[in-house]
Amino acid sequence: MKEIDLDEFHYHELFDRLYCVIHIIDELIEQHPVCDETKHKNLVKMIEEGRDKLIEAYQFVGGLAFDIGQRKNEYSGMEKQ
Repeated sequence: MKEIDLDEFHYHELFDRLYCVIHIIDELIEQHPVCDETKHKNLVKMIEEGRDKLIEAYQFVGGLAFDIGQRKNEYSGMEKQ
């Protein structure tokens, strides 16, 4: 695979895609009738753990995107005083 020079858009793009996947898990999986905690507690726990890891990754990537944006502003002299 060709190495790509990452820019702030790449981080924003991944941030957005993680949000979409988390939303899909909530809307289409966690709210599915099979995911009833009273019937399948272990299944619900696995799905919640997976969702929680994606949320953690979402927050991590958001922090990276913010840091890159801050550095870009500093280098371009756009940092607010």
